Amino acid sequence: MSLPAEVASNRLNFLSKKRRAVSSVSSRQIIPASNGNSFTLGSTINLDIPGNQASTFLDFQNSYVRFTLENNSTEAFNINSAYSLFQTCEILADGQTISSIQNYGAAVSVFLDTEVSEETRARYMALLAGTTGGMGAAIAIGAKQTFCIPLPLTPLFNSSKYIPVFSRSNLRIRLTLADSTRALSQGVGGDAGGIPNGSVRLSPVDFVGSFIRLSAPAMALVNQNTGGRYELVTIDMRVAEGTIAQGETGLNQNLGFSFSSLDKIFFGIFPTYNTAKANSTGNRARFHLSEYSVSINGEEYPRRRITTAATNLSESVAEMALATSSLANFQHQTSLTPTQFGLTNGDGTSNAQLGKYVAFIDTESMKPHTDDDAIYSGISTLGATTQLVGSFSQGAPVQATLLVFAQYTMSMSLDLNGTGTWVVAV
Repeated sequence: MSLPAEVASNRLNFLSKKRRAVSSVSSRQIIPASNGNSFTLGSTINLDIPGNQASTFLDFQNSYVRFTLENNSTEAFNINSAYSLFQTCEILADGQTISSIQNYGAAVSVFLDTEVSEETRARYMALLAGTTGGMGAAIAIGAKQTFCIPLPLTPLFNSSKYIPVFSRSNLRIRLTLADSTRALSQGVGGDAGGIPNGSVRLSPVDFVGSFIRLSAPAMALVNQNTGGRYELVTIDMRVAEGTIAQGETGLNQNLGFSFSSLDKIFFGIFPTYNTAKANSTGNRARFHLSEYSVSINGEEYPRRRITTAATNLSESVAEMALATSSLANFQHQTSLTPTQFGLTNGDGTSNAQLGKYVAFIDTESMKPHTDDDAIYSGISTLGATTQLVGSFSQGAPVQATLLVFAQYTMSMSLDLNGTGTWVVAV
């Protein structure tokens, strides 16, 4: 049997070969929390990554936070996922805030629903982060369970480059734990509001980092190539929070987003967000939303509002696919189902009463936008008045929390010929 011509020619092309890699050493460092060994719900955890590590880079996408969750209360409870335990995720450099993502558990819930398949959630992510079924992981009285979670949606995770840690800046990951009323639930229809924060403990907590150290000659080549200036163009997130009153028929939420390149906005309506009912950080209702857009200084994007209805869920899904660059990718993974996506209002009393509706608005003009060489192509909102606008065909059935998430392009630069510290531009 003869080989196809292209295969034969490739096998005879001895000039095509793998190049020798630069001399480097990979290491796994375990960095314990710097402000204690045991943390209860509502407290803050500091994970400090030291600077001044010569010729060393952090591979943030292959690093994770590890902790053991202990149930010292007198009641069993569920968690939507390990991410629902965290209210805020911040990245700081020498006290300067690089990134601050509020309502982090709710943001990751949207990410898992829209970007991760149900099979992955039920197996791989269930082992890592407790994403088991609609109600999440069950933690029995006196039980302990260890979770190892990467930190998606953060700018260090979104960067396509390694993170230099040879600067003068120490990097800090600051994680603020949610209260029990938001982080926990007691199974289907249950309410964990009576569980004290102090009876749920994370101990120990550490950062397991993957670090790469280059040889002196290799580092000299990298410095020569960059001129001693390292710039990371990456994606960050901000969140605006509001309330939809019972009976509300209009949507008009001031956002306060001010970025040079706003890439997309997505929002969810959370009817059980502060009730400690099942999956409160992931239960999103559609209510009777009929149209929506984002207003920037009075001009709406898109020009004609996106419409949605019980008989028109597809337009919201199409706009979601546009915003995630997946409309032409029929292999794109998601764990959304038509029933959950179209649910008018979920009360958390059963898996069938957990809604998954989320609406996206794409504000980026050119795609793909996947690496550091891409052009900034989002809308500038610097100094602008930004609002989420829309309407409901019927009044909101209950009062609910509205969370609006903005993803935008940011730049992190490190100049070894200057201050040797991180400078951030949005």
